[in-house]
Parts: sequence; C-alpha cells; structure tokens
Amino acid sequence: MISEFFQSIFGEEIPAGLRLSVLCLPSRASVLTPTLGDACCKVAAQLTHENIYFGLGLIKGSPEGRGKSSDVGAIGCVWADIDFAQGDHAGKKLPAGREEALQFVGELP
Repeated sequence: MISEFFQSIFGEEIPAGLRLSVLCLPSRASVLTPTLGDACCKVAAQLTHENIYFGLGLIKGSPEGRGKSSDVGAIGCVWADIDFAQGDHAGKKLPAGREEALQFVGELP
C-alpha cells in the first residue's frame, strides 16, 4: 500500500540524482532516500511509533537534513491544502466542510 501511494505521486522510480525526503516525528529523524523502495522501508520501520511526513518536492544535491525549497529539483504532483471555514478559519470565504470542498475541486478546470 505504501509503495502504491508513492508510485501514484512519483511514478515507478525516483529520477537519478534526486531523493525523497522522509521526516519522522516526534524523533525529528530525517532521511533522503534515492529509491521508492528505500522510502517504503523507512516508513514501514517507523509507522507504528512515529508520525511520518514526506516532501512532495524531490531533493537534488546533498543538503543537510530534509532539504529546503531551494534544494527541490523536481515535483511529483500538484497538491492543495484546502481549509474549511471552521475553527481558526471561521468567517472566511472557504468551503463549509468536506462536501463543499469536494464540489469546489470538482468544478476546477
């Protein structure tokens, strides 16, 4: 399942010279993996006791840590963070909830 998820974003393999950034919390351990298989192994090993995050931008070079925006060499997909008009966002012109957000996305060109 993890492998299929990564493949849906990055394709069959990470291009040569680029690496996928994986971050684990609360330990703050990070790794730059050259293959999707390596990323899957890292996620599987940490999944039971850590929250796992990964960068959608593939990292070029050998930066310290998980890399910064200036280290991104390729992007595997387009993504969006869609907030609801609730909590900290109450009163803003945002979708009221999940159904309204899905309708908004469905109407995008």
